[in-house]
Amino acid sequence: MKKIIKNYIVRNPSDITVIGGGKYETVTFSPTIDSQVLFEGVVPLTVSEYNKTELYINGLRYNYGQDYTIINLHTIEWVSDYPPQIDDVLVFVYR
Repeated sequence: MKKIIKNYIVRNPSDITVIGGGKYETVTFSPTIDSQVLFEGVVPLTVSEYNKTELYINGLRYNYGQDYTIINLHTIEWVSDYPPQIDDVLVFVYR
C-alpha cells in the first residue's frame, strides 16, 4: 500500500546543508533530548520574515505556524504532534 503525503517536500538533508549558497542559509542541528520542543539560539537575529523560513526533519518539510513557530526572536518552538528524537536531523532554512 502506498502512502501519499500532500503539501510536503521530501529532500535529503545533505542536499540542503550548504551554508551561504545563494539567497538562503541553513542551520543544521539535532534535539539534545527526545521530544524536545524548544530549540534556543537556532534562529539568527537577521531573520525578519519568519513565515518565509523552512524547517526540515530528516528531509521532510514542516510548515511555519502549523508545525513550528519562532519565539523570543531566536528560538524555535515545536508545536506539531510528531515528537523529534535525538537521532533526527533538523535543518532550518532562512534568508
